[in-house]
This record gives sequence, structure tokens and C-alpha cells, in this order.
Amino acid sequence: MTDISGAQYFYYASYDGDHTVTVARVSDADFDTYQRYDVERSAWIIDDEINIENEDEDEDWNSVTVDEADSLTERRAFGLDGTPPGDPGYTAAVDLDLPVAEFDESALQSIRASAPNLVDARVRSGSTGQAQIVVDIPHTGWFAAGSAGVAVARHIEVHWPILAVQICRTDLWNDGEQVVHWLAPDFAEVLDSRADDCVLTLEVVPNPWAGRDLDRYSLPGETSYLTSTGSGSAQLNIPRVSRNCVDEAEMSSKTAHLLSNGFSIARIRVSRARFYRHEYPVSGSFPATAPPSETVSPGWHFGSFMSSERFVVITDLEHDFTGWAIEVTQDDDVNMAPISAKILYRNDSEDLNLHPQGEMLHGFAASVEPGAQLIAFVTASGARIEVDTWNYMTEWLTESLADQPCALIIDLGPSDYIPSEDDENDVVCVQLIVMADDVFMVRRSRVELGHLMFADYSTDYVELDRWYLAPHFDDCTDGYLFTKDRRLAAETCVTWFRDNQGAIEPSAIGCEYRYPDELLPSDDSTES
Repeated sequence: MTDISGAQYFYYASYDGDHTVTVARVSDADFDTYQRYDVERSAWIIDDEINIENEDEDEDWNSVTVDEADSLTERRAFGLDGTPPGDPGYTAAVDLDLPVAEFDESALQSIRASAPNLVDARVRSGSTGQAQIVVDIPHTGWFAAGSAGVAVARHIEVHWPILAVQICRTDLWNDGEQVVHWLAPDFAEVLDSRADDCVLTLEVVPNPWAGRDLDRYSLPGETSYLTSTGSGSAQLNIPRVSRNCVDEAEMSSKTAHLLSNGFSIARIRVSRARFYRHEYPVSGSFPATAPPSETVSPGWHFGSFMSSERFVVITDLEHDFTGWAIEVTQDDDVNMAPISAKILYRNDSEDLNLHPQGEMLHGFAASVEPGAQLIAFVTASGARIEVDTWNYMTEWLTESLADQPCALIIDLGPSDYIPSEDDENDVVCVQLIVMADDVFMVRRSRVELGHLMFADYSTDYVELDRWYLAPHFDDCTDGYLFTKDRRLAAETCVTWFRDNQGAIEPSAIGCEYRYPDELLPSDDSTES
């Protein structure tokens, strides 16, 4: 098999389970001298201890092609001409200081006509809503892609100011944007104090080879800061005294070259520090590192992502829940789901959400199936912490009230209740009614509650978060409340059951939904 040097070699690999132990080669001209690929030195060295044809050896050698050897050693991924295994190519992206809503089709056509390397350029919305010009650079290594990316940025900066310029492996770009998961606290201070300077970010793929310290690859006299992405890729951030991203990107090859001698380059990015700070709001939202309690259940609630995926969201942002899991039950089956790091958001509501709206925070969540019931947390050490059943009922009811139609009625009471003609005060029950304007009505009673027939569900004239205790409704013995707070409505119901004398357990409480009737069928069909 012809090596990149032009010589003829046979290649072999020795495995330990799924992990490559050794990659070796031997020249067809000298089958007595074997060379082993030394990852630390990125070079082939003579190893007299290797004898592939000796069947008494413990190691099991397998013949591989030169391309397979390259992939196993990643040797072509290193150096100035480093090309990642599989040759995925790179994607160049230029962030403009211009909202994408103001970037029209004529502007894109103008960019495409400005240079041959921009004919396939496309525009998309960046993470903060700015216009981002994207160009694919296939079949190339990081250095050639970086040079092409700078050329693209040079054409664009003539027309618009630039906030950031980057190249990223195309296969990793398609998996998502750069998302910082761990950030050194002192780096946030640098971003604030040097807001008008640039930041050079060098990202490498996770490296399986021990003994490589990413931080030592910075240039002498420069201070660097480590970050890591949610997928585990390490990043080296180096502040630079420059206000022009394109100039700094052009000068970044020296540092990148030093790094590429020991790592496979995944991304090179130069951004204005102010933009970095705005894009990744890190102040006051560092990922927690303190270990959580092994005996106390963390705060949590249900959340969803784009109304399709359901999560148990940990509301405790002060502790690191890496290695934890949740125990859920569904259809009499008990399953485990891992808790993993998530980017969470908080807007005007106190609840955390997974939609990109509001303040960004570093937190933890676990994916659960619709209808699954959370019964316990399992710590990293294996300790099991049962979830309080009343607390679960509160969170389940809070979740149930989300995005419900006006006039929906939810009745809650003992599941084994049988009406009694002899005792009027024979049942503790509660009723939730979805009113207009995102308002919920909560009715408490010690007698069976009927269904009210309102002529108008408007709440313009009611006072929110105030108990109406006057006996206005015959069946409502203990007052009613109007609120826009889903959790307050749910907590009111749960407290009514839990704190009353002789209260039953949550498992014995029944629930019934009464949805409003539609005047006409949804397909507008009529009988003939």
C-alpha cells in the first residue's frame, strides 16, 4: 500500500477491546523492521519489540489499509496541512453587525456576485439574530480553509462591519453551534474589561491520547482561558489587542499551527469580546461545580422543548448534577433516564424553560416520555432519593394547565367518592376552570362541585390573586381565586387536599377533564 511519502508499506493495528493500542507498519522491502506510530511525537519510530508474524505473541494484529491507519492515528489531522479523518471539509461563517431581518435577497445576491468563492454563499440567523454569511469549503485542511475564510470575510467587510469570523469542521457545524458549557469565571471578567478587543477561540476535537495539555500550546507571554462545549470539545480562548476580527483571523495561523501539531483542529473563531459576551451571557450564570446533597431531593419542574420533548428540569443551579439520573414509572415499568447538562432560559416567569427566550443559564435536565411519572432521583454514588408525592402532584398539575383552551374544567376529588344524600359535607374537592386572558379560576369546596355556565369567560373585572370568600356559588363552600400563576393555582389545589383534616394520599385523588364543546365539527362538514 502506498503511503503519503510514496513508499510501500503494510499496516497493522492491535486492539484492546474497542480501543486502539498500537498502529504499526513494515516496509515491503524490509519485513524485519517494524515501525510504531508515536502519537505524542506524531511520527513513526522503529520498535524492535513488534513482531507481527510471531504467533506466540499476546497481541492480536489485524491488517488495515493506509486510510484506516490514518484514521486510527489521526496522523493526517495534525500539522499545517492537517485534514480531519474522513475529509469532512470546513464551513466558513461571518457574523455581521446587522439584524438578519434587514438583510434582504438583493444583499445576498450582491455578495454572491462579488467574488467566485462566494457564489454559493447563504445567509442565516445567528444566535443573537444577526445576519450570518455561510460558505462551505469542501475537501481541505484547516489552514487552507482558514485562508479561504479570511478571503471571504475580506470581501464582506467592505459592505458591513463584522462581529466574528470562523471556520468549523462541516460535520461538527451541522451538529450545532458553538455552545459554551464550562467557562472559567475569570474569563468573564476579561470579556467585560476588554469588550472592544477580539478573542481568538481555538477548538479541538476530544483527544483520546493522554498527556496532552491544551493550555501549553498558547504563545509565550499570552494568557489563555479554557472553555468546553456541551459535546466535550475543548477550547482555548486568547484575548487579542485588536478591534478588527478579520485582521486578527489572518494572524491567528501561528497559534493554530502550534496547536495543530498535537490536536486536530475543529474550529478557529475570532470574535469581538463584546459580541462573545452578548452571545454567551456568562456573568452570573457559570455552570455549578459544588456537589449536591445526597439525601435531599433537588428542586425541579416539568418543561418542554418546542412542545414535543418533555423534560424534568432541575431548578437548583447552585450544584453540579453530573452523573445523576431519574427513576420514572410508566405502564407499570420502571426506567432510568440520565440527567445531563442543558442550556436553560428564564424569562419573566420563575420557571426555567428550554426555549431560547430570556436569560441563558447553565443547568441540568432529563428527558422523559409523556405520561411518565417521576418517582425518585438517583445520585452519582447510587443513592436513591424518593420524590415527595405531594410535590409531584403540584408539578404535574402545573404542567397540565399549560396551553389549555378557555372553558376547560378540571375536577379533582377522591377517586372512590360516592355521593351521599345524608351528608352534605362529605367530600373535599377542588375545581380548576380556564378563563380568558390566561387566567385560572380555583374553587374549593367540601361538597361536590357542579359545572358553572358562564355567559362570559372574560376576567377584566376580577381582582387577581385574591380570595373571594363570600358564598356567591352555592356549591363553593371555601372560596374561589383568580390567578395567572399556574403554579399558584396548582399549589392551592394540592394544599387544600393535603392540609385538610383526614386528607387522603395523592394516589387516591381522581382527576376528570371536561373540555368545551365545539359548535361545528372541525372539518365544517354538514349532513346531506
